[in-house]
Amino acid sequence: LPEGLTKIGNGAFVDCTNLELKSLPKGLTTIGECTFFDCEKLQLTSLPDDIETIARGAFTKCKNLQLTSLPTGVTEIGEGAFSGCEKLKLISLPNGLREISKRAFEGTGIRTITIPASVTKLGDSAFETYSIERINLAQGSRLNSNDIKRAYGRQLEKILGPAGKEEYLRKIREKMLILIPVELNAGAPEDVCLTCGEKFNEENDEFGILSCGHYVHLECFDEQVESDLKDGKRAFICPRCELACGVY
Repeated sequence: LPEGLTKIGNGAFVDCTNLELKSLPKGLTTIGECTFFDCEKLQLTSLPDDIETIARGAFTKCKNLQLTSLPTGVTEIGEGAFSGCEKLKLISLPNGLREISKRAFEGTGIRTITIPASVTKLGDSAFETYSIERINLAQGSRLNSNDIKRAYGRQLEKILGPAGKEEYLRKIREKMLILIPVELNAGAPEDVCLTCGEKFNEENDEFGILSCGHYVHLECFDEQVESDLKDGKRAFICPRCELACGVY
């Protein structure tokens, strides 16, 4: 690519599976959305120092990307920017970085990472990857432990054990399910749970309303979510209307 290039636009090289660029030109400041999406032979080991923005999906599924660091001028890493970059093993991030969007480093090879104090926004599942062992906050950070838990995504169970599993399920419930107090069960417009098919019992059942408007036992909901996660699924699909009730 020519010297003097300052921006690569959205989707410029999407699905160029044989692209073997070894470097990008100095002066480049912006890598657009899905620019190198699924460029599985891309073998960049560094990015130009002038890069400021790495947009949504910029390097998604670049399986051979082996960056060891990011430019000091990067301020934003978009949603899923490095998702599926299996060989990416960063150990640090630039101090001026302000935002790490959701799933930014999902499925990478990162083991430990320190979040700079400059980061004020850390997205859900930002570091949801099987290799992750620890996410650290730099001294002076305005983020907290809850931000870190969200960033682990479903790997929270591995990090925190049974307590992590319950914490993760609780967060999914909050996003997808409106719980109904037991004493109100008798007034439910649906007589049976859409998952197990059994009637609601107003004495001891806990149940809730999905975002699609259908009702489900809390226990059935949790079991289905756990099964979905083990199968690598991200959405709870309502078995009655087949709508995705939420994605986490």
